[in-house]
Amino acid sequence: MMKYEIRYPIRYTEYVFEKYNEMIKDVKLQQDYDQWKNGINYNTNRKNKIGGKVHTTLGDKFYIHYIHLLYSNGISKMKCCIMFKDLSDINQADYLYGTKTIYESIDIQNKVIDEYNERLFKKRRYDHDDSDKYQQESKVGRWW
Repeated sequence: MMKYEIRYPIRYTEYVFEKYNEMIKDVKLQQDYDQWKNGINYNTNRKNKIGGKVHTTLGDKFYIHYIHLLYSNGISKMKCCIMFKDLSDINQADYLYGTKTIYESIDIQNKVIDEYNERLFKKRRYDHDDSDKYQQESKVGRWW
């Protein structure tokens, strides 16, 4: 039976932490965030309903959007986002090192799974090798 590769867990990337460090240094952004958090439109200084349409739209400025790879092949991706204030309690160096070790561990496990699937595919192909039959039928000109 074929085995499936293990997905990477959702982890923050170096890009996320670089963006976070930029946002923390931006004084205007910090002031806008404090107003937004209290339900005040930072553009007009008018009160907004927290969780309302305008509040939510204005809040997008405070999210860090990034792409998360699900597998090592880089083909399967997922869009993610995180509020920049949620990253304040994370030790960036330890977190990125942990991410690297987790991904390396998963890569090793996926390599074993790929080798297993490759052996399984070859075994099935040799056990059920009817390729001569299909080649003869294709020469005859079957249309299906």
